[in-house]
Amino acid sequence: MTTPSLKSLILVAFIANVFLLTPCSGQQPPDASPSECTRLMTLHIDKQANPNAARLAAACSGHLGWSAPPEFPFEGSAPGATAKLLGGSDLNLVTGDETFPAVTQAGSMVWGNGSDIVAVYNDTRDAPAGYSGMSVSTDGGINFDRLEPNPFGTVFGGDVGSPAVAYDDSTSSWLAITLDVTCGGQGIGLMSSVDPSDRA
Repeated sequence: MTTPSLKSLILVAFIANVFLLTPCSGQQPPDASPSECTRLMTLHIDKQANPNAARLAAACSGHLGWSAPPEFPFEGSAPGATAKLLGGSDLNLVTGDETFPAVTQAGSMVWGNGSDIVAVYNDTRDAPAGYSGMSVSTDGGINFDRLEPNPFGTVFGGDVGSPAVAYDDSTSSWLAITLDVTCGGQGIGLMSSVDPSDRA
């Protein structure tokens, strides 16, 4: 019995990738009924940014006023199309003083409800006491304020970062979580508030 050569295995893997991963040309999104689109909006699929949500948005295009997501502008796009799609210039949402070396923010998550927008992120400002931070806008994202004192540090004694945030329609409250070593050695700490600016 002969064993296949490395070149043969690489060629087979390449051909398999070409046939298995290349989408068929001219694929159309599946059709969706108005009742399915209503359910998708109830589950806030319209607020998600992932390939499945984009596919569902395209399938529900035309139902309930939900339009398909815009295509990313390529060659020949109208001037300013990229700025319109991406929201224009950046805005610093991390306000307040910082002292080197505790000046790093990364890994943000953002959630909005009405004109309130909450951003949470890994933040070394309070390290080693805490590694999460939060900034809030109450004017639709025009201005942000970093919450001080840090609500994660105020609520959790062992905040080690990786925060997340969401708004819960059923309770009209904001929810924020972070990894916390005081929750059973390594758990998830949860805090909630009806006012996004009042987390402490």
